[in-house]
Amino acid sequence: MTTITASDFDRRRTVVVIEDLDAFGLCLRRLSLQLLSNLARLLIALLQPAIIGLALSLFSRDISMSYFFIYTAVTCFGIRNGQINVEPEIRQLKRHGISVVGKIGYFIAHVLFSGLLTTVQAIVLFAFVAISDSGLPGRWALAVVAVVLLGWIAGVGWLLVSLFFDSQKLLSNFIPVLIILQMLSSGFVIPAKDMTPPHLFFCNWTPAFATERIIDLSLLSGHKLSGELGRDYPIPYFNINDWHRSLTGERLRTGTVLYFNDLFLYSFSVLTAWLFALSLCGVAACHLRKRSEDRSDASRLG
Repeated sequence: MTTITASDFDRRRTVVVIEDLDAFGLCLRRLSLQLLSNLARLLIALLQPAIIGLALSLFSRDISMSYFFIYTAVTCFGIRNGQINVEPEIRQLKRHGISVVGKIGYFIAHVLFSGLLTTVQAIVLFAFVAISDSGLPGRWALAVVAVVLLGWIAGVGWLLVSLFFDSQKLLSNFIPVLIILQMLSSGFVIPAKDMTPPHLFFCNWTPAFATERIIDLSLLSGHKLSGELGRDYPIPYFNINDWHRSLTGERLRTGTVLYFNDLFLYSFSVLTAWLFALSLCGVAACHLRKRSEDRSDASRLG
């Protein structure tokens, strides 16, 4: 942190310059205080997943459908938590004599805050579904991690887009579009068997498709492939069977015990790649913005 006293004709003003690490700490403290000091906002953030989880436990008897609504809700939470625009906050601080030049630290703090808040909301949502249904079936921990990663991706993606827009109202108009696109690409609304080859190839690289595949794999993993398994989990069964055939050219064999460790690794690698790519794009965008502003300031002074 650097303090600069500048003369402006007959007035003198003090400008506090905050760089990367200090900007990260400042932003994280501001966001945490805003949430914790506003009881209504905190209660809403916790009540939303609780109400959705309770409704799913009461009205849904299909666990695969419950999972679909869970990760759709967590995506909405991630987008909502990422709707904090970095640029207006920086300009507001500048009016009060605080110049934040560490935009990368500011962006990372927003990512961390929105991701942690989304994680808490996802855990609350899963907890209400699990308590009401006396637990979650299959390798549920992997499904929880996948849904949390999807929530982080939604938040980071929205923060990245918000770097280029000042109007949150304009951006909010695209939320229904993103949710519909996620539903269409997940493989739940339109099963893999009904997708054309180009559609399946495109969806195979989307975060929603990877999340749905992990959920399907978690429900089937450890079970012997049989007709009874297909009756218990029809959508996961047919989705994984068709997806496996598109990747290997072979159908799953009846009577074999399924574990899918390689397919788990593949799907998690897709989610991790999306998260890192969006984060790096956000850091690069902040860096380019700072360089552009430095050149603009230098040209004015010149």
